[in-house]
Parts: sequence; structure tokens; C-alpha cells
Amino acid sequence: MTPLSYTSTDGFPELHMSRVITADFETAAEKLFRWGVQRSGLFRVRPTHEVVETGAEVALGFGPWTFHCRVVDAFSTPGRCGFTYGTLPGHVERGEETFTLERLQDGRVLFLIDAKSQPARFPALRPVIDLPRRVLIRRFYLRALDDRAED
Repeated sequence: MTPLSYTSTDGFPELHMSRVITADFETAAEKLFRWGVQRSGLFRVRPTHEVVETGAEVALGFGPWTFHCRVVDAFSTPGRCGFTYGTLPGHVERGEETFTLERLQDGRVLFLIDAKSQPARFPALRPVIDLPRRVLIRRFYLRALDDRAED
């Protein structure tokens, strides 16, 4: 098995974004665990497993580039589920991204994206890429599990 592109995310910059989505918890969880976030229209997605599980890998194509990640954790408890994947060598970043769904007390569903990563080369470029990264996460990832896409 190819080692991850990092040994620890300690000290990596953190990114936390969230949004209440329009889908019910079960529907959103089904989409999440079938790579629905990654299939949000931004990437070409080629997973080794159709359903997310620990150890599954995914190739994410963007233009002429392809980036690889491996699921390092998948979790599911009543009212909370998600997974974390880590970058493999050749990815533009080094680190992990976690996708979590939480059922709120009022029944709404909160989708959270947490990342601990830095550019694989030239870590000082993090501030330059953070703005477009946040726009892409907000526009594609955070809306990927909705019942219908919203503008």
C-alpha cells in the first residue's frame, strides 16, 4: 500500500466550513458515502470502491491533473456520520479532509468540512490558494448533498 504524502497533520493550517443542507439525514448520508461530494461537478471521480470505506482510494481528475486520496477513517453513529481521507504522493496538497453530517436537534442536517493541509510544494503559498479553495468548497462541496442544487 502506498504511504500517505504526510506522516502527521500537526501544525498544518486548518480550514473549517459548514452549512445546513436541504436533504434529510439518511438521503445525505447515502450520497456522502457514494462519493457524492467529490462527484459535485468539480472533479472526474474514479474510486476503488463504490461505497466509501476505510482503505478505499479515489482518483480525482481536474483538467489535465489527477490527484489521489485514501480513506483513513469512516464513522457512523446515530445522527452523525462521515469520513476522512488523506492525500497520496503526487497530490497538490499534503494532509486530510473530513466530511461530516450531523443531525441537529431541530431535525435539520449540518454538513461540515474540516481540513488540515498545506501545499505539497511551497507551503508559503497557502494564503494565495485559500480564497479560491474556500469559493470552490462553498460552491461545490457544501451544496453537493442538497436535495437539489441551489445557486
